[in-house]
Amino acid sequence: MTHVSTGLARPAHRWTTAIDGRHLRNLRHQHGLSQEQLADKAGISVATIARLEQGHHHAPCRSRTLARLAAALGHPPADLAPAPRSETPASLSETGTPAPGAGQPHANNQRWLS
Repeated sequence: MTHVSTGLARPAHRWTTAIDGRHLRNLRHQHGLSQEQLADKAGISVATIARLEQGHHHAPCRSRTLARLAAALGHPPADLAPAPRSETPASLSETGTPAPGAGQPHANNQRWLS
């Protein structure tokens, strides 16, 4: 029996980058845009904007989504990318040394890292 592909299968690694969801929300507010307005300007869905903004610091997304959002906000894509974990204040203990577990992926993010 011959198997015919329907073309509906998604690639195994569809997330190619990440976005700082809190920063995205802050920039959207600075520009006076609703989620709907930003989605329209960027050519992506409102559901995607909502998902990314709920992703907090390290929300996985496609590179083209990051590029579209950055263009819609008038910023380079690097402005929306999360800071390296070692530079985020939450990754440091009170003494300025890495906190236990800093830089380690959260258990809920394991599926994005494989």
